[in-house]
Amino acid sequence: YRLDIGYAFGLATIISIFIYVIKIKNWKAGKTLILSLLGWSFFCGIIWYLICVFRGINPQTRLIEFLKISLSNQNWAYGVIGNVENTVFFWSYMLIPFIMIVCLIYTVFSEKFIKNTGKEKWILLMILGFSFFANFSRGIVRHSLIENKTHVTIFSAYIFLSLFFSCVKKNKSIFLPIFTCLIL
Repeated sequence: YRLDIGYAFGLATIISIFIYVIKIKNWKAGKTLILSLLGWSFFCGIIWYLICVFRGINPQTRLIEFLKISLSNQNWAYGVIGNVENTVFFWSYMLIPFIMIVCLIYTVFSEKFIKNTGKEKWILLMILGFSFFANFSRGIVRHSLIENKTHVTIFSAYIFLSLFFSCVKKNKSIFLPIFTCLIL
């Protein structure tokens, strides 16, 4: 059950596709992706509706119940997120997010970076970067320093930063050493 991670990556993918379509001016790809998303959403909605009806469940009631469960992060939250004097607090909640903002802005807006990196890696970087921020609230509310589980929400930042700096340096061999240093 990883709805929160799926939501974070789904939202990040939609944002990245939107930026891709606008930045590259590939309106045909945008139209194709939107139609595909709408088609799959409709198909999955019909399947979900049919399953509910065949099992004797009211689809509207089940949807409301599902949304309430999905939005229940505050029910599991702690009163504090950890010791603010701890180095890990600064690292997880200030330094890494700040570096991520700077690197993500550079990733999105630098024409030279896009050209040198290639569209595939550029899109992957945006998805990883935006998913970190879409999942960040989960790291504050549910997997904070109180549980000592910041790795649950910070992993996409580490992958993003490792890939970002290996792209900036144009050296694939530094990806793994950077990633290893970040997770230690």
